[in-house]
Amino acid sequence: MDTLITSNSSTLAEFFYHPGRIRSIDPLPSSPKKFKPHPRAYEEFAHEAGVKPPDVVLVTSHKWDVVGAKKAGWRVVWVDRKKEGWSDGLGVGMSIRPDWVVGSLEEMGRVFEAL
Repeated sequence: MDTLITSNSSTLAEFFYHPGRIRSIDPLPSSPKKFKPHPRAYEEFAHEAGVKPPDVVLVTSHKWDVVGAKKAGWRVVWVDRKKEGWSDGLGVGMSIRPDWVVGSLEEMGRVFEAL
């Protein structure tokens, strides 16, 4: 993560180096054995981090991650690196879409402004 942040624009570095903005949680041994994109995997993270689901913003380039996180009540930024536009077989009929779509991490400035 340090390499990603320090080798990119100052907007990324300024955002991510504020204490409390990034959390890494190791699951407890008692955690339910659910894996992404099952919503329980995301819910457990929010619980362990001590945050409410609407306060979490996931940045991902995986479509299945968008579906799982949205079902858990998170806000999601989808990085559309291939510029293929949003569509996902997991979300068919559920009207699940990311809150923001960016083409690269360098475009995250507009998302940060909205937060």
